[in-house]
Amino acid sequence: MQGTAILQGVEAVSYNPGNTENRTEAEHRSHTFHEESERMGTSRLSSGEALQVTFRLPPDAPCSFNAPHNALQWSIRFEVKIAGRPEPWRGTAALIVRP
Repeated sequence: MQGTAILQGVEAVSYNPGNTENRTEAEHRSHTFHEESERMGTSRLSSGEALQVTFRLPPDAPCSFNAPHNALQWSIRFEVKIAGRPEPWRGTAALIVRP
């Protein structure tokens, strides 16, 4: 088993450009402001066994924030390659960063 965990911070914005009467054509933009990865070692796992990874948030990490047209979101993405499987397993866990 080989795996990677990626800590990611993303700012997402949506807005209606131009005429405010045209509410159906919102534009969406996102910007990754933090990303780091950690390799998870090669080992054998039994069914139900847990993987563990540790990240340290930067000291100036912004808090999570969610509003109708703006968000700061933190997450950890996982990708694990399993022997005998053609595609890796992928998953995402949302994090809430508080002050």
